[in-house]
Amino acid sequence: FIMNDFYKLLICTSFGLITACGGGSSSGDSGDSSTNDELPIEMTGTFIDSPVVGLSYTTATKSAVTDNNGNYVYLDGEMVTFDLFGESFDPVQGASVITPFDLISDNDHPDKAINIVRTLMAVDTDGDLSSINLPEVSAELNFSQSASDFENDPDVITFIQTNSNTGLPTVDQASAHIEVSFSGEEFDGSEKDLNGTKVYTQILSLI
Repeated sequence: FIMNDFYKLLICTSFGLITACGGGSSSGDSGDSSTNDELPIEMTGTFIDSPVVGLSYTTATKSAVTDNNGNYVYLDGEMVTFDLFGESFDPVQGASVITPFDLISDNDHPDKAINIVRTLMAVDTDGDLSSINLPEVSAELNFSQSASDFENDPDVITFIQTNSNTGLPTVDQASAHIEVSFSGEEFDGSEKDLNGTKVYTQILSLI
C-alpha cells in the first residue's frame, strides 16, 4: 500500500496535479471576488431649505424629483443638477445635504440663495414650512440679483401673485426660517457627510 501511494504521488507530481489529486481548493473564481467592490455606491441626499419636495434633479444616471422627505438619489462621486421651475442651476457635487447656498456660483450675486429661499417659502402648497412642497409650474426667474431688485422684478411679482397664497417673505423672515431649518439634525456632522457644503456657520455670514 505504501508503494501504491508513492506511485500515485509521483504521477500527480509529474503532471502538476497535486492539488487535484489531493482534493485542494480551486482558485478559478478568485478573479470575480472584486466585481461587487467596483460597482458605484448608491447614495441618498436631502435638499434643504426645509426639505424640498418635488424638486427636479438630474445626474449622469438618473432624472427624477425629490421625494416626500426632500431626498434625492445619486451614485457616489456623481454631480447633481437641480432644476427649479425649469431653470437649471450649475451642477454640484452630490452630498448628503445640499442647500440653496450650494447653488451660488462664482459669478452669481450673493443674494441668489436668499432669493431662492424666499421663493420656495412663498410657493409652498400646504402652508406648513416644516417641508416645502413645490407646485408643478414653470417660470423664468432671475435669482441672481439683489434681494431688493428681486422683489421688484416684474417676472417675480407676476409669478408670486399667480402661485403663492402668502406673498414673498421678507429677507428677515427667510433668514429666520433658514436659521431654524439649518439647526436641524440634517446638519449633524457626526452622521452626515456634508462634503464641503455650505452649512449653518458659513450661511450666517451670507445673510
